[in-house]
Amino acid sequence: NSFGTKHMNVILPTLDKLLSGPKPTVPSQHRVRQSVVIFMGSLSHLLPQGDSRIRSVVKTLIEALKTPSEPIQRAISTCLVKMVPYVKDQVDKIIPQLLKYVLSGDNYGQKRGGAFGLAGVIKGLGISSLKKYNVID
Repeated sequence: NSFGTKHMNVILPTLDKLLSGPKPTVPSQHRVRQSVVIFMGSLSHLLPQGDSRIRSVVKTLIEALKTPSEPIQRAISTCLVKMVPYVKDQVDKIIPQLLKYVLSGDNYGQKRGGAFGLAGVIKGLGISSLKKYNVID
């Protein structure tokens, strides 16, 4: 933890660059991307609450949900569960974006990624958020 905290300014931009690069096409690239997602999510827990980089990490993770790889999508969902308490003020924007992925995604992978992301956010907020944010009526 102390290493991650000390070198956060170098590590996070590097991971962000890796995630914003070209989409993986072979299994080994998918595993690398999954590892980057897990590492990025783990590092973000070391940031102080209210740090602007947390929002950036969440945004990057949500964009990475479009990657048509179930292990990557599961890893992102797990990270989102732990990160939602830090971005509760953004949930009003995050949930509609994820619902858009689920309901009108460009392909099956994006729809599935939206579902994994939505599940992570709902789990982080609690089951009552399904009704509160009109996920179900």
